[in-house]
Amino acid sequence: MTRVLVLNYEYPPLGGGASPVTAEIAEKYVDIGFDVDVVTMAFGDLPKHERKNGVSIFRVPCRRTSESSCTPFEMATFLPAGLIKSCELIRKHEYQFIHSHFIIPTGIISFILQKMYSIPYIITAHGSDVPGYNPDRLDHLHRFIKPVWGKILSSAYSITVPSRYLSTLIKETKPSISPEIIPHGIQYEEYSPNKEGEQFIFLTSRLFKRKGIQYVLDALPHCENNWEVIIAGDGPFRPQLEEKADGVSQEITFTGWISEDELIDYYNRAEIFIFPSTRESFGMVLLEAMSAGTSVITNDEEPMRDIIGESGITVDVTDEQALAKSIDKMISDGEMRTNLQNIGRSRVQQRYNWDRIVKEYVSVTPN
Repeated sequence: MTRVLVLNYEYPPLGGGASPVTAEIAEKYVDIGFDVDVVTMAFGDLPKHERKNGVSIFRVPCRRTSESSCTPFEMATFLPAGLIKSCELIRKHEYQFIHSHFIIPTGIISFILQKMYSIPYIITAHGSDVPGYNPDRLDHLHRFIKPVWGKILSSAYSITVPSRYLSTLIKETKPSISPEIIPHGIQYEEYSPNKEGEQFIFLTSRLFKRKGIQYVLDALPHCENNWEVIIAGDGPFRPQLEEKADGVSQEITFTGWISEDELIDYYNRAEIFIFPSTRESFGMVLLEAMSAGTSVITNDEEPMRDIIGESGITVDVTDEQALAKSIDKMISDGEMRTNLQNIGRSRVQQRYNWDRIVKEYVSVTPN
């Protein structure tokens, strides 16, 4: 029996896009017969240990203060407790490999465990752990940890990334590394594409500046249509976005942090989804919207452009006039929306099926 130790400082219900991806991969490992233990952060009244969908989840104490986001300092507080719990589990069980999500901070634990117990590890990079991906927030940190970062990658059995964009960034910093590109998948069956969509525009993300929601708010005054806009999520950029929204004539609703069930409900009901991010390692929300049969507008950059293919509209989101025209076009042309919705759902089923993608992960493990 193959047993795998999965490490990520964020695991549902905590965190952003990498969190549910980690859970999906862990649960798919279980489906193919692996025993899976996850070590992650504790928060609030979440149980210290629980078994969910066949995965044993161990939560360790740390200094996390937000359900939606985590500072570099808070990440660092996960390291000692995460290492201690991992050592405790290794003394009880024989693991064939470790799957570490994020090079930093969890890769540090994997690197130490390999030296202590000779257990190989694979790394899945998600974006913020790669130099150049988020320079406005993490540039100084990446410069400081660059030697450790390189050793973690060089010692890994394999390295995976969800997009060509992230692979390129890693190669720019460490040319000797050639990551395997394995896209994220989605459980599209959880969504309801056969619907009568409601006339509102939906956006969801962590509310950081690079997520680009401000560009949508800038474009709305130039739109001829007046659909309501609902923005789900939370983050440090929310006050600036709310201030900007006060100057927009359309009704703008900020929901704050919502549950997974609420999120799926919004996707299922929305007619249009906009993802204006300027920089992404992948873009899981696009798969979610496409699975729900929601028409998509996104930034004309990789990896967003590659994810949606011909199933949506891509536009330079920093051009408020061009973005406004794309929004008006999507609102006014119901036949086009229906066509794009059908193409999007079909694309997800064919390219982003977790059952297929987990086989790609298994192919790069030492199992």
